[in-house]
Amino acid sequence: MEKGSIAVNLKSYSLLEVLQSIQSVIKNTYGSKLFWVRCELSRISLHTQSGHCYLELIEKNESSILAQLHGIIWADKYNAICEKFLSITQTKLAAGIKVMFQCSVSFHPVHGLSLFITDIEPSFTLGEMARMKNESIAKLKAEGIFDLNRRQPISIIPGRIAVISVDTSRGYQDFISTLENYPRKFLIQCTLFEAVLQGENAVPSFIRALKIIEDRKENFDAIVIVRGGAGDAGLACYDDYSLAATIARTSLPVISGIGHATNETVVEMVSFKNCITPTAAATFLLEKFELQANRLSENITVLRKASKTYFSDEKQSLSSYIEVFCLIVNHKLSEQEFELKSLHAAMPSFVNSYLLLSRQFLTQAIHTVVNAKKLGNHFVFLSDLNRVVVEIREKAFFLLSSSNEAIKKQNLKEATQTIIRQKELLEYITGKVNLLDPVNTLKRGYSITRHNGKVLTDAQIAKPGMSLETTLANGILHSTIDKKKQ
Repeated sequence: MEKGSIAVNLKSYSLLEVLQSIQSVIKNTYGSKLFWVRCELSRISLHTQSGHCYLELIEKNESSILAQLHGIIWADKYNAICEKFLSITQTKLAAGIKVMFQCSVSFHPVHGLSLFITDIEPSFTLGEMARMKNESIAKLKAEGIFDLNRRQPISIIPGRIAVISVDTSRGYQDFISTLENYPRKFLIQCTLFEAVLQGENAVPSFIRALKIIEDRKENFDAIVIVRGGAGDAGLACYDDYSLAATIARTSLPVISGIGHATNETVVEMVSFKNCITPTAAATFLLEKFELQANRLSENITVLRKASKTYFSDEKQSLSSYIEVFCLIVNHKLSEQEFELKSLHAAMPSFVNSYLLLSRQFLTQAIHTVVNAKKLGNHFVFLSDLNRVVVEIREKAFFLLSSSNEAIKKQNLKEATQTIIRQKELLEYITGKVNLLDPVNTLKRGYSITRHNGKVLTDAQIAKPGMSLETTLANGILHSTIDKKKQ
């Protein structure tokens, strides 16, 4: 047999035959039976034209998806199922919610295996949320981090706020509006970090935003999480352990403002402060500022009162000091007045004595000047005397050179006596000259006053405005007569 003929003889089925066989088996096994299926909504899509709702149903553990299947809610069932779920859970069907559907199995060779959903059990969703919530709380407490964020310190005026929300969220708008419309304008700076507020993408987006804020923690005083109201099912992500643990370990205080009217979520439990609404979260921050503003006002009032009392006391003390100072000044003035009167009484006698001494000084000065004029004659006499001494010296040399010894001795004796007498006379005249020297006279405290180079000896000649030159022992003074006394 040829190789090519082997495939012709093997038994085979077409794809359609296989799928039809599967369809038949499923139909015979399940038929129109209805049963309940537990799963999680991974994706939900409403076809607007037909009204049918197409779902992606999954089952997963912490790390991977274990099972996945398509689900369909026909248009005639969709509204009833949604209204039932909303009335009990207070939230809409959305991705990330665990549900229990009543359904039937259908298989189509083209569209594959699907579950036709006919009913829903909302209590299962609530139960799953409660179970996940309790597990998260137990795990956080076991790790010792349940109260960790509540022990973080918060600034007395938290003015730099990192807000995790969406700018289109009604809760975020309420939060900002409350801050901006507050009567007292406090400086609160808000920076928005956007995150998905519910559904399967909520937890990772929240954790991502928290990590970004943690990296920039020096720029903020607190974190605020806000969103509008929702039912319990829509808040399932806020019971997630990983999100709650991240918030618990955050080094900044976290303020939650998640709007809802049922039990608080795990995120709210581990937060530094749980406010029931975004508006309440804004009010919490404003109250911090209001408290400090009131304290500041009280301190200002106390300071004003204390300042007023202090200045009053100081004014009184100053008045006392002024009185004492005035007494001291008056006493000193009295003493000075008495001294002035004493000086005034003694002044005539002092002036007369001074004038008498001045006249005596002037008389001596006049005599000194007169004697100074005679110095010229003394110098002539000294020159003649010097000439005589020279002649005597020459005569003595002559006598010493003569041959007669007796004559030599007699002449030498006479010459010696003459020289002694002339020396004594010279010393007497030299002493007198030194005594009459004007420089020495000036050194004894006297002075010589001149006007236009002429010695002034008569006070009558002096007139106010006259320029004078006074010679002292160590210099010359120039002065102008202001007034004179007779």
